[in-house]
Formats: sequence, structure tokens, C-alpha cells
Amino acid sequence: MYTCEFGLETLYAPDLPVADRVAERTSSALQLAASEWVARLDRSDRDGETLERFERWLAMSPRHATVYARLAAVWSRLDRLRWSRLR
Repeated sequence: MYTCEFGLETLYAPDLPVADRVAERTSSALQLAASEWVARLDRSDRDGETLERFERWLAMSPRHATVYARLAAVWSRLDRLRWSRLR
């Protein structure tokens, strides 16, 4: 592992610029956060505080909404597939 100047750990890849390694790590973290929001919002016990936190997270960056929308669409398709197989 390599810790870059921003404190993010990434695989050591000397042939890649630091910016590319940071972008890869940041993208993975963003996908993980978005997937956690998809799962959290799919539950029926979500409350107003959870929705407010989600709205604040979305407002932090346009990329958040983009990645969330893509993962939510996949989640929805998987849910439909699951229900179609139960019939």
C-alpha cells in the first residue's frame, strides 16, 4: 500500500500519477457511500433525519447524485428480478 500526499491509501503503482491513484480511491469510496445510501433508503424505517442527511450528502457534489442514481437503478432492477422469480 502507498499513502499519497492526501493521506489516502492506494495500491502502489509507480507508473500511475498520484492524481490517478487518488481518483481511483475516491471513486471507490464514493461508490461505497452511494451503495450504503441505496440500501439505507430502501428500508421502510427511514425517518426525516435520515432523509435530511441524504439530501445534505447529495448536495455535496453533483457526482454523488450521478453515482447514487446509477446504483439505485441497478438495485431497482435486481429487486424486480427477485420478485419476478418468486411468482
